[in-house]
Amino acid sequence: MHPDDTAAVAATALAFLTQLRDAQYEALLPHCSDLLISRLRYLGDPSVLKTPGPAAEALLQWQSDTSFTQLRQLSRENPITLLPGFPLFQRADPVTLLAVAGFVQTGPTVAAVVLLREPTGWTYHNLQEFDPDPRSPGVDWWPSVEAAEAGGNATDNPNEEDDDDDDYWGQYDNKTTNPGAPARTASSSALSTGPEDSYWSQYDAPSPAPNAPAPDTVIPARVITSGLAFNQEAVSPVELFNRLKTLSESEGEDETADHTLAAAQVTRNLPPAELAIPPVAGGEVADMSDGPSQGSPPDHQTTVRDALRAMHAMARSLGVSSAAFVDLAREAAGES
Repeated sequence: MHPDDTAAVAATALAFLTQLRDAQYEALLPHCSDLLISRLRYLGDPSVLKTPGPAAEALLQWQSDTSFTQLRQLSRENPITLLPGFPLFQRADPVTLLAVAGFVQTGPTVAAVVLLREPTGWTYHNLQEFDPDPRSPGVDWWPSVEAAEAGGNATDNPNEEDDDDDDYWGQYDNKTTNPGAPARTASSSALSTGPEDSYWSQYDAPSPAPNAPAPDTVIPARVITSGLAFNQEAVSPVELFNRLKTLSESEGEDETADHTLAAAQVTRNLPPAELAIPPVAGGEVADMSDGPSQGSPPDHQTTVRDALRAMHAMARSLGVSSAAFVDLAREAAGES
């Protein structure tokens, strides 16, 4: 007899039920499924099976119900019989084949033993209550292994009810995507001029970093130096102007009048002799007899003169005449 024949599976199920009813748990252990053995090893203590009782029964079930209680109530003087229509089979997934054999029915609930097909044959997997009855119409249990393997049809299982699931999902199989719709890429959006593509194209460009200046905004560097430590070589007009401004701000209130007078005299094109401002040394007027140290310190004059020349060149490049530049310089000196 083939082990998958219905009669052979029924005999195996009855043998397992007898061992469970008689509390022969250790004798049943070699016939348990690999999944149940793993549960016994990692979630329980197999030594508990030596002592009949609720603790041992709990290890042989995957859930908690009254199926063991109903099995113990069966008389040991009479052999156990299966309910009509059992065993039934189910292909739970591509690698799992189950069999169920009911032995007690209470109302719509059926207590049954569950077997699992493994390479070595049918093994004990669970003792469980089923509600609804596996024999009920529309329940996915089949009268033979062949019917369960094939997935069942109306001829294999007359109790199965027709349904429209296949028709529901089949309607989506007939829908195809539009083959003429081009895939959206960054390059295609850049070449398109449509309103929708214009909307999406704005996201193709990388976003600027937070707090980053606008691309066309030029932020000149502010150079803060001390005194007259300037490099006069390769300096732009704007930089010279900035240095002149920094110089005027760094001298202090005690020299403001002197620098204002010197700047006014320079803008009026007065000769250097008229710019003589005695330098202060230790609170006294310094000796002016040693040569070209008259007037403002030489570095001050050089800085101012270079700045004016650079500003004059910049004014000429902007179309301002020399006479107009002089007038502007005088006007600025008068306002200061």
